[in-house]
Amino acid sequence: MSYSAADITELDDVQHTRLRPAVNLGLDVLNTALRELVDNAIEEVAVPSHGGSAVTITLHDDGSVSVADDGRGLPVDSDPVTGKNGIVKTLGTARAGGKFSAHADAASTGAGLNGIGAAAAVFISARTDVTVRRAGKTYLQSFGHGYPGAFEGKDFDPNAEFTRADNQKLRGAGNRKPDAHGTTVRILFDHAVVPDSSVDIGEVLLRAHAAARMCPGVHLTVVDEGWPGEEVPAALLQPFNGPWGTDSLLDLMCTSGGTPLPPVRAVVEGRGEYTTGRGATPFRWSLSAGPAEPTTVAAFCNTVRTPGGGSHLTAAVKGLSEALADRASRIRDLGLAKGEDGPEPQDFAAVTALAVDTRAPDVGWDSQAKTSVSSRSLNVAMAPDVARSVNVWAANPANGET
Repeated sequence: MSYSAADITELDDVQHTRLRPAVNLGLDVLNTALRELVDNAIEEVAVPSHGGSAVTITLHDDGSVSVADDGRGLPVDSDPVTGKNGIVKTLGTARAGGKFSAHADAASTGAGLNGIGAAAAVFISARTDVTVRRAGKTYLQSFGHGYPGAFEGKDFDPNAEFTRADNQKLRGAGNRKPDAHGTTVRILFDHAVVPDSSVDIGEVLLRAHAAARMCPGVHLTVVDEGWPGEEVPAALLQPFNGPWGTDSLLDLMCTSGGTPLPPVRAVVEGRGEYTTGRGATPFRWSLSAGPAEPTTVAAFCNTVRTPGGGSHLTAAVKGLSEALADRASRIRDLGLAKGEDGPEPQDFAAVTALAVDTRAPDVGWDSQAKTSVSSRSLNVAMAPDVARSVNVWAANPANGET
């Protein structure tokens, strides 16, 4: 039997992603894909210099979802080297993004991992339309089954005639609102790619609400135009306009998890440095915690919810528990019998509601799904800083009764 180079199958990035979507998006393919678009929109307006503050998620009756922000708007000019326009380079090209640039802000806490998340979402779609508003004009770039081009007609119809065009030059139309700016991505996933998967819209919206609470000034609106999937929880359809911070996040996660809100709570924050490939790198954190049964824990890193926890959560729990245990051992009237030991750190961890948010550049993620953070140096640096900050908080006479 002959075996030659002609027997080797070569796939482009779109073909490979559609054939093996879990390689780039994890096992929870559609949820991860949609979250990538939501994360990008929130991250865009979370930076004040980008000129935006609003993110709108629209659930359409055909099963498609639109994610819109009023940030800068994606680039629409063409790259002189590749000929690709800015939208295609950003959302239609694997391993492309500003975070790979040598002059990218070293303090950036973006959630990006390998530059393929949002592009992978487009690759597994039946149709994606990207509308950009900037400089008084509106630009449209479509993708059919992952490839750039144009659809016939004005309706969002994935079955309309499609013409592929990899190096399409965008021509802007006059904008009805000359000062409008931002990007809208409307996506309809191709269920032939992942036939046994569906979007858990409640989980996606919960994550969006939580991320908005971690980004001061970001306003979130959810519009339901007749979503054909499972019923959308009414609480997640409510607009969010503040307040921001881990205290608000703790309320959200306790309410969604059915845990009573802690009657008293500590709200503390801190910062420090940990070691990355860039050397000593600054990080910052904030947390809100209070007594609760059953325990509820919500961990976020760079606005991304990490249900698998990881280094930042381990550090927060360790620092918080040790500080509370140390504080308790210093209080004389604990009702302890002679020789009886006081509470251990794990005793506090078992009856605590905790929301922690960490911002750390170059953080190590477990995968593109970003369910967990892996960075021993972040853990080592953060845990004692949390303990110190909680001890300072507990020493404040105003907090003596909490």
